[in-house]
Amino acid sequence: MSALTALSALKVRLANDAGLSTFFADHYGKAARHWLGYKRFSNANDYPVLCYVPVKTKRGYALGDQFNISVVLGLCNHETDGEVILGVSRCAEAEDLILAALANAIIAPGYKIERDAINVTYDLGSRHPFYETEFSLLVTQFDQLETGIVPSEVWLGLSPAIGTGYENDYEQVA
Repeated sequence: MSALTALSALKVRLANDAGLSTFFADHYGKAARHWLGYKRFSNANDYPVLCYVPVKTKRGYALGDQFNISVVLGLCNHETDGEVILGVSRCAEAEDLILAALANAIIAPGYKIERDAINVTYDLGSRHPFYETEFSLLVTQFDQLETGIVPSEVWLGLSPAIGTGYENDYEQVA
């Protein structure tokens, strides 16, 4: 497997997050665009955007692979509210929503975000009115065959249906 699996799972997770979707609709009147790969957009119509980028891969035969990946949030805000530049405050609001969306660390079977290793970097508004916040994530892939670790089937809010005894039969859980 590659970092692409983790990136695609994150893209689906954030694109379908109700809190983020509401945030973008309320503040920007549209859904965010989701790109695999990074581009420094220069047109206000290209925002809001989330870019998913592989940064580094560490291949490991004993413990599984690890991927450093980045999710870059891009917003465009010209306005101020008193002495607050809205691009800064909106990025802070979105940061909380993105971290909440990552509360369930399992993003796909066998792929886990190391939640104690999330780094957030701000661009300080150097390209006003365009603002970016980068979330650097460490994702670990557990290989069942080589490590004996069975990836959790609890992911994206699903768990094995209680009392069914059937593999791959899931029910929604809180």
